[in-house]
Amino acid sequence: MSPKHVLIAGGSGVVGRAALDAFGGAGWEITTLSRDASGPASPRHVSADLLDPGSLAVGAETFKTVTHRVHQIPPRRATALHSIAVCSQAM
Repeated sequence: MSPKHVLIAGGSGVVGRAALDAFGGAGWEITTLSRDASGPASPRHVSADLLDPGSLAVGAETFKTVTHRVHQIPPRRATALHSIAVCSQAM
């Protein structure tokens, strides 16, 4: 497994797709996260809603290897990303 693993929240949006292209081109392992059941052209996708922290449980094992996160979420709505940070630091 690559030591550089990025989680792109909102991977199907404009910013997410640009990040997907940039990180993919640089050889990073990528996981996308969105409410959609199928993500963008990413080998690994987690379907969850950041406003429902309980929905993140499905990606708990994947989040443990995440080293970086990309998102465009207002700080007041990003509390669920803290859960992902805790999972990735628990390794």
